[in-house]
Amino acid sequence: RDWRRLSEAPAILKADRDLVGEAIRDSWGEALRYASDELRGDRNLVMDAVRYRGTNLQYATAEACNDIEVVRSAVEQSWEAILYAGEAPRSDMGVMMEVLTQHTQALQYASESLRANHDLVLRCVRADGLVLRFATEELLRDHEIALAAFKQNHLALRWVAEETRQSVWSATSEPVFGNRKTT
Repeated sequence: RDWRRLSEAPAILKADRDLVGEAIRDSWGEALRYASDELRGDRNLVMDAVRYRGTNLQYATAEACNDIEVVRSAVEQSWEAILYAGEAPRSDMGVMMEVLTQHTQALQYASESLRANHDLVLRCVRADGLVLRFATEELLRDHEIALAAFKQNHLALRWVAEETRQSVWSATSEPVFGNRKTT
């Protein structure tokens, strides 16, 4: 059984749910790319395909790519599935937390509202200071976030405003002996 033959099959076969389901199982989900538009939007078939390989989400319809549960299944398999997700999953804290535990640089794919979430960005910069560049302008001026990013990776300061950079330098450059600061 060669699932690749589905690519050249007549439309009636590409719309056969059982045949496409079998091809999805035989191809580790990749056969979804050859299914009819209707079946590429079939929630159960798409879930099967993304459980094999999360990046199979790229073959699903826009509606399926905006389904939070479908995308959650996809990103549990591979963080890269977020590249094909719609806006709703990119705005969902649960989906993005799953993605970010696998790859903090994926913060760049989160919605604007999540990239403005202080706690989420702080958590990310503590793991990888360089993700600071994906934070919103407001958070780039936040001293706590800038300091945490700097402590993780000094290069993170290249993305913050000059006054924030100076305050971080001041907070980290003064030597402390015991409980007294020296000057």
